[in-house]
Amino acid sequence: MKWLLDTNACIRYLNGRAPNLQSRLQQTPPADLLVARRSRPSFTTAPREAMTRPGTRQLQDTFLAPFTSLPFDDAAADAYATIRTAPALRVQRIGPNDLLIAAIAVGMASPSSPTTPANSGGCQAC
Repeated sequence: MKWLLDTNACIRYLNGRAPNLQSRLQQTPPADLLVARRSRPSFTTAPREAMTRPGTRQLQDTFLAPFTSLPFDDAAADAYATIRTAPALRVQRIGPNDLLIAAIAVGMASPSSPTTPANSGGCQAC
């Protein structure tokens, strides 16, 4: 099973605020952990904008290094349109960045996506 990490999951992991998430990620092979390219700028902007502990950016780069970075490709664009127009989203809104990340996860599972991992067993967002 592949796991697509969003910005908040990455931050909670590094801050040590989610022991269950830390345990799951430590037990998961790095090849099964993915990061949406859309998450990377959000994740790495904070150290540049705020007063942070020395070495924060290096810690983030080290954390992200082993993970595959998934693009927002044509399959993700098609998934975005499907998700964005789904009746459920009229009731429960999700943020624009989360919508992009969800579209990447759904698009990745599409047979037409060039980023579909062979025999991946699917993708779960966290």
